[in-house]
Amino acid sequence: MLLSADRPHELHRVGTNQTLDQVSPLAPFTRAQFQLPCHAGGATPRDVLSAAGEAARVALGPPLGPVQLNLAFRDPLTPDPAPVPDAWLEQCRAWSEDRRPYHAGGAEPGVADATVATLRDEFAAARRPLVWVAGLAAAADRTAAQALAEDSGAPWLADAGSGLRLLAPTDRRLDHAEFFPELLRECDLVLQLGHLPVSLSSTLAVTGARRWLVCDQPGRQDPRRQGGVHLAAGAAALVRALGGRPLLADPDLAWLATLTGAQAAWRGRVAATVEAGDALSEAWAARELVRQLTAQHGLFLGNGLAVRHVDTLAEAVGPGPVVTVNRGTSGIEGLLAQAVGTARGLRRPTVALVGDVTAQHDLGSLAIMADQRPPLLLMVLQNGGGGIFRRLAARRHPDLLDPWLTAHHRVDLCAVARAHGLFARRVDQRGGLSDAIAEFLQRPEPSLLEVTVPPDGHANLVDALTGGTP
Repeated sequence: MLLSADRPHELHRVGTNQTLDQVSPLAPFTRAQFQLPCHAGGATPRDVLSAAGEAARVALGPPLGPVQLNLAFRDPLTPDPAPVPDAWLEQCRAWSEDRRPYHAGGAEPGVADATVATLRDEFAAARRPLVWVAGLAAAADRTAAQALAEDSGAPWLADAGSGLRLLAPTDRRLDHAEFFPELLRECDLVLQLGHLPVSLSSTLAVTGARRWLVCDQPGRQDPRRQGGVHLAAGAAALVRALGGRPLLADPDLAWLATLTGAQAAWRGRVAATVEAGDALSEAWAARELVRQLTAQHGLFLGNGLAVRHVDTLAEAVGPGPVVTVNRGTSGIEGLLAQAVGTARGLRRPTVALVGDVTAQHDLGSLAIMADQRPPLLLMVLQNGGGGIFRRLAARRHPDLLDPWLTAHHRVDLCAVARAHGLFARRVDQRGGLSDAIAEFLQRPEPSLLEVTVPPDGHANLVDALTGGTP
């Protein structure tokens, strides 16, 4: 373990004496590198503990290898202690009073018996456990995660990227948990299967809970510095290690009843609000699309609002289509090309739900679509660009929102699609959208459907649901 002292970030690349890049030259010779900012105005206990724990895990392997922790310091470099704020210590008080390490995990391909025993004990002892099935790509992991969650007796969430969100609803599955994060904050243990959930509010709500992450993605998977245990394995590997004996929870029944009651109430509230009136909206379009897709179809979800409409607002009727999501870095570039490949790979009628800016960034892939002729409908939500920002903090700053974030455009997407030899149409009514989806599913030819909706539609809908609370 190499501990290297460094200058603070503000002194790099400005000509400061005795300051150089001491991370990049060592990268080829290390298994991992971690950079910690200065304590003053920078690193928190969670930053330090989670980085140190992950560094130790990687260094101890397998395979064994060198790891660098690069630590920044500000002047004066003297041993005179600065007072530590009480709030700073509060973040790690529970850990300091606990015998368990802040971060634990291993890189073994399977799951050790001792680890399974510890998980069983902690899961059974937790009074308010929660299972969160997040981003899963493999069919085996999705099947295993569904069985584990349903058999556990605990409440559970199915992320849009899990492939389970559109299955028939169950009593303990919380499809609209984003609207009641205050109840999620009461959980004391989270078993997360898969990586990178869509919902930020739900993610933030559970950061105070003990975390078990079952995820075979390489590298560190702890953006909120929660620590806990990271099992570098898939959900299917965990279920195999359980040997036919499911994880069993003994949850607080009053809390469980409150959660399921909130889910039932919000399911009705979302349906009533979205379905009210006769105007076409993004949320209604997403819900109508999900209603028409069956297990014989595919659904590719773009980033931005597209995936969030399904994650938060869709009505699961089951059994649902095969769902593919590419969260990646939440980018929008190249998603049309991936939708083409997804439809070809699934070999079934597939709908790609994407935003208008996403479509603009990959118009060149319309030529690929026209050439390869996959059974694909590009369903583009045309809200004038950047609709997601109208719900974020930037909405309080109109001069920043327009024109810098909303990405207004005058591109006629239907004309571009037709120029590539694709069938294209534009709809702005509910009936026209329903008919267009049904016609594609009956005759799945490559085509583009531009769904024109009000720019402020999503923001206004969420305000109506939440009373204007961001």
